[in-house]
Parts: sequence; C-alpha cells; structure tokens
Amino acid sequence: MSAPYLEAAAEVDAAIGTLASWTEEAVFLITADHGGGGVDPRDHDAPHPVNDHIPLVVAGRGVTRRHQLTRPVSLLDIPATVLWSFGLEVPPCYQGRPLTGAFIGDRVSVPA
Repeated sequence: MSAPYLEAAAEVDAAIGTLASWTEEAVFLITADHGGGGVDPRDHDAPHPVNDHIPLVVAGRGVTRRHQLTRPVSLLDIPATVLWSFGLEVPPCYQGRPLTGAFIGDRVSVPA
C-alpha cells in the first residue's frame, strides 16, 4: 500500500476513535467504494485487483477490537449486521449474513 493510502487510513482510524469516544451507545459500520480503475487514473473502468476489495470497519460498543474477520464479507452483509446488532430478525429475503464475528458475545444489547 502506498504512503498516501496508509496516511489516509490512519486519519480515518483517528476520526473513528474520536466519534466512538463521544458515545458509548453507537456501533459504526464504515465503508467506501473501491475508487475505480487500476493504478493509472485513466483506467477508471479497467479490471484491476484493487477493484475487488473495499474497506469495511466496524467499531463501537460490543465490537471486538483489533480483529480481522476471516471469511469474505459483502456490502450485502451490512443491513443484516445492523438488524442483528439491534436484536432484530434478519428477513429471509436478505442475501447478506450478519457479521457476528465482529462482535463480542452473541448480540449487542440494546438499552431500554
């Protein structure tokens, strides 16, 4: 990874830490698009390995710290994870699966 990419990742990490410090009740799921293209900016729609992966950060109450999920995940998993984290049933029509491995224990408890 390039130095500018690592710098940007460090800035995002610090910003997430700041957000998380403001509340103990929130769970953050942060993602981004892949940016498009290969190494050359003129190759926006060209197939390239960097287009196959995007960042996904899960942070906040009940989240396992410094843990990397070992199975492939999809953006389709985000809605299922949000519902699951609130203790709600994930509709069978959802294609995604809750990212339970990102959390400590079975569920994040929701305050009454």
